[in-house]
Amino acid sequence: MLLRSPRFPPTARAWYNRAAMSGDASQPDLDAASLEHARGLVAARLQRYLRRSPYRLFPDEVLVRSLITRLARNLVVHGRQYCPCRKVAGDRDADRPKICPCRSHHQEIARYGHCECRLFVSQEFIERRLK
Repeated sequence: MLLRSPRFPPTARAWYNRAAMSGDASQPDLDAASLEHARGLVAARLQRYLRRSPYRLFPDEVLVRSLITRLARNLVVHGRQYCPCRKVAGDRDADRPKICPCRSHHQEIARYGHCECRLFVSQEFIERRLK
C-alpha cells in the first residue's frame, strides 16, 4: 500500500513508498521534519481525546514525550497511530484494535489506574501518586 496522505511531508511519503515497494520497512531512516510533523499530529489527536475522556496523561513528561515520539514513528512508518506497547502485525484488520488509544485501555485503566504503556491514567491514579 502506497502512502498518498497529505498529512505527511513529501519526504516521509517518499521514504514510506520506497520502503513499501522494496518490502523493507523494518528500520526507516526518518528525517527530523517528518517525525516532527507526525509528533504534532499525534499531540493534537491526544489533546482532542483527552478533552472528551475522563483520563489524563501520565504525570511524567519524559515518558509522555517518548511515547508521543513512538506513536509518531508508528504513524509515519505504518500509516496509523499504533500503540507503542503492542506489536504491529502488518494486517490492518488485525491491527485495528492496536490504534492508540487501543481498545483495551479502558479495562487496563479500570484495573490498574493506567493503560499498559502508561500514556493514559485515571484521575484517581494521579491523586494516589501525589500522596
